[in-house]
Amino acid sequence: AEGQTVTKRIIGPKGKKERGMLIVVGEEREAIKSVLKLVLSVHDLSVRAHDVFVVFSRYRDDGEWVQAHETEFIRYNKKDGSKWDPIEISTAVLCKGSMTRDILV
Repeated sequence: AEGQTVTKRIIGPKGKKERGMLIVVGEEREAIKSVLKLVLSVHDLSVRAHDVFVVFSRYRDDGEWVQAHETEFIRYNKKDGSKWDPIEISTAVLCKGSMTRDILV
């Protein structure tokens, strides 16, 4: 749920050097069983790409974006475009079940 954050220092071997911070943010998840089924394709990329993928991120209650789903990598075909196999994403994972919550693709 909002405000449930734990921050810990990461200490190196033998407790000598601080290696960074670990921040864990908790969110409440509801028992939502709906699933979003998608068929994605890519055409006319303006950059030179060989392997492509898509990342879906959702907006958390604390105002941060968090990755919710990443597709498989596929080979991009510039001539004909490329298409992913159909995917299913739980709406609980993607948008906490709220069809009005922002997502970032």
